[in-house]
Amino acid sequence: MSLRKLLRIGAVVALGLTGLAVTGAPAQAAMPLFQLPFTCGEYWDGSNPISDRHQSSWELDFNYEGGDLGKPVLAAAAGTIEIASYQTSGGFGRLVKIRHGSSNYYTFYAHLNDFAPGLGVGDSVRQGQLIGHVGNTSANGNFGPHLHYEVRYGSTGYPGNIQPAYFNGVRFGYPAQRIRSYNCGGGNGVVRDVNRDGRSDLVAIHDTGALYRYTGNGDGTFDPGVSIGTGWGNFRLTSLADVNGDGVSDILGIHSNGSLYRYLGRGDGTFAAGVVLGGGWGNFRLLTSSDFNNDGRADVLAVHNDGSLYRYAGTADGTVVGWGGAVGGGWSGFRLLTSGDVNGDGKADLLAVGTDGALYRWLGKGDGTFASAVKIWDRGWGSFRLINSADYNNDGRTDLLAVLDDGGLYRYAGQSDGTLASWGGRVGGGWGAFRLINS
Repeated sequence: MSLRKLLRIGAVVALGLTGLAVTGAPAQAAMPLFQLPFTCGEYWDGSNPISDRHQSSWELDFNYEGGDLGKPVLAAAAGTIEIASYQTSGGFGRLVKIRHGSSNYYTFYAHLNDFAPGLGVGDSVRQGQLIGHVGNTSANGNFGPHLHYEVRYGSTGYPGNIQPAYFNGVRFGYPAQRIRSYNCGGGNGVVRDVNRDGRSDLVAIHDTGALYRYTGNGDGTFDPGVSIGTGWGNFRLTSLADVNGDGVSDILGIHSNGSLYRYLGRGDGTFAAGVVLGGGWGNFRLLTSSDFNNDGRADVLAVHNDGSLYRYAGTADGTVVGWGGAVGGGWSGFRLLTSGDVNGDGKADLLAVGTDGALYRWLGKGDGTFASAVKIWDRGWGSFRLINSADYNNDGRTDLLAVLDDGGLYRYAGQSDGTLASWGGRVGGGWGAFRLINS
């Protein structure tokens, strides 16, 4: 989930704006925001022990205090399964290999005791999805249970293509470190976490211009709101995403003067001072961000006043968002927009409320494009004035929050088939004074 970049977007010629800054392609694509491949909140001991079986200083073996055998192993980031089988050469034993979108990064999970039921080559997995359990399988002999983990860039040049491991945006402390897992079922931007506890939080702007934070409890409920800033009254649109890849959600906001601002999250539930990233955003009326192309970086989707949908792909150098052009038209008939992994397949989807009062869904293909729209609710959404989405109950699927005209806050839990629970119930009141929820 992470929008690993400085968004310096000027206006785009196609939109009648001015100047978009774009840098040259880097020599190596940016690494996805990998998380530790274990259950959220667990502490694991990682090391690179001296061994004739290790070919690189960057390979890792993980052990869990109190016993390893059978512990769940989770995908470190969203991607596609390339290997899920027993390897008779190389000493890997039962191995899962995942390719992470178009980034050309791969992760390896070796010596597994078994594979997750139904897991097979070609399957898409989301970050935090179960892929197997810790074991001690190997064709080269016996050893104690542990997980052997590698990150590689490219599929050739072994062992030189093995890369240093990063977790939650921080490089592993080689040669050994005890490390906490923040692999809390997010992936693709569905976890919007501002305080590093692995749970999605809410950030909202009050009519007074005050900025409020509602800390998520991980079960679909929230702590009472806390005011964390003032002077936000002139922001028309905002989005919550990890701009710089440090594992903390940041705020992107379009000001009434047409400028795009960035506020970096500090990791304690507050934000640093705003920085102007570019101008020419005055003609956009809807904004959302998630990782739409499965490269581990959040992308921006914006609806222009002419009804066109534009995508700005997250770039690898951390400085700009590349211009992707119009990816759709006919959006004049939609008044609310949000995004996230609705069906838990590891690909970010779109949800929008039409002027007809219906709720629509576009399933993401994982390459920045989407399947055709499906109406998942025929009517009844005309009375909602705000929507927001994230994985609020930590089940790996995006849930929808909606504010009714009477100020009631309602939650609709995401289902595995890409629909929403028919009724999630009221989870709060008094939201009539909030004119904007970040999504």
